[in-house]
Amino acid sequence: MTQQEILDMVLFYVERDELNQKGRQQEKIYKKCFLMNKLREHKYTFSFIGNVFNQHHASTIHNIKTHIDLTKWNTEHYETIIGEYLEAFQNTDYEEPTRILVDDILECENVYQLRRVKRWITENKYKTDTVIELI
Repeated sequence: MTQQEILDMVLFYVERDELNQKGRQQEKIYKKCFLMNKLREHKYTFSFIGNVFNQHHASTIHNIKTHIDLTKWNTEHYETIIGEYLEAFQNTDYEEPTRILVDDILECENVYQLRRVKRWITENKYKTDTVIELI
């Protein structure tokens, strides 16, 4: 799924379950934790995720850590509460966009952007089977 499709799904559940309002109900907190983690898996920033839920970025970091802890230690109870979300977000793994080295280099306008391309090369973001023809 694309980032936009995931965001649309999350926004639907945030509005429907009123997860962007303050509250201390365990059910709502667990659902927030799951959805925040799902957005983070799809490369959204902590600040952006916090804005979706009307929270600060530090709360987002805390909720994502809570999600990780709950999946390790309190799995059965946690999964019972977020069961509908687990089913809805099944098979929604993030697919890294295919990068083309030549295009990225040609789009660079400063040294910072060239350094970013260098980092992407070391992170293997480019296909290794691509042949580059030099003119």
